[in-house]
Amino acid sequence: MRIAILGTGTSNHHKLDPFTEIKLKPSFRKASLNMKMGYQSIREACRNFSHLDECGFVLGTSYGEIENTKEFLKNFATTGVARPILFQSSLHNGTLGFLALELSIFGPTFTVSQHHFTGEHALSLGIDLIRGGLVPACLVTTVDIMSPALLSILERMYPPHLKWKDGAASFIISTETKAKEWGIKPLAFLDSVECMPDAKIPPEVNIGEFNDSNALELLSRVIQEKLGELILQKPDRSFSRITWSHVTT
Repeated sequence: MRIAILGTGTSNHHKLDPFTEIKLKPSFRKASLNMKMGYQSIREACRNFSHLDECGFVLGTSYGEIENTKEFLKNFATTGVARPILFQSSLHNGTLGFLALELSIFGPTFTVSQHHFTGEHALSLGIDLIRGGLVPACLVTTVDIMSPALLSILERMYPPHLKWKDGAASFIISTETKAKEWGIKPLAFLDSVECMPDAKIPPEVNIGEFNDSNALELLSRVIQEKLGELILQKPDRSFSRITWSHVTT
């Protein structure tokens, strides 16, 4: 069963400024940055896709709603009142729940957190849902923000040249057969997603900007290149490997 990539989308806090759809939606008045970036990346991935009601949904995030968690705990410590709206938004799967409701996704939904391999595991779970016959297609989204408090800790733990970033990315994946039925030409076909947490590559390699969930963002940039392989180094020098093949006409 070939897994087809039907659409990709990305977002970051810079791209949100001109995104008027979010500004006009009352439901986004108290939405977090994770929710807004995730939504924008999904809308971009769905430019030629109108079957979200048939999809499963996997959201990968290493840190979740960390800013909302901080605000909830800060408010509780100072006032003694546990505000329900802050508590609801602070849950680790709060981003997933908000987006699933906003997009009317009724299929199975999962939040995935796997340290540096969050993006890869989210993509693998989406593939498993399709191959297991649970859904005909799956939306896979990864999103993380870089909270100032979190950033200060990460900068002490990892190499000084590493530039931590926020961002979101979304993929629509399905089978080759379903893509033909819907009349959608795949961007590419996923062949493998491998995580190698115990393998190490030379420390002198500079991996540049990074967050635990950005495998999909990087993959979306190169998915139509002829190479068909993306090797992602992690801050601890472990790595992952994603391969794909191209659509032949």
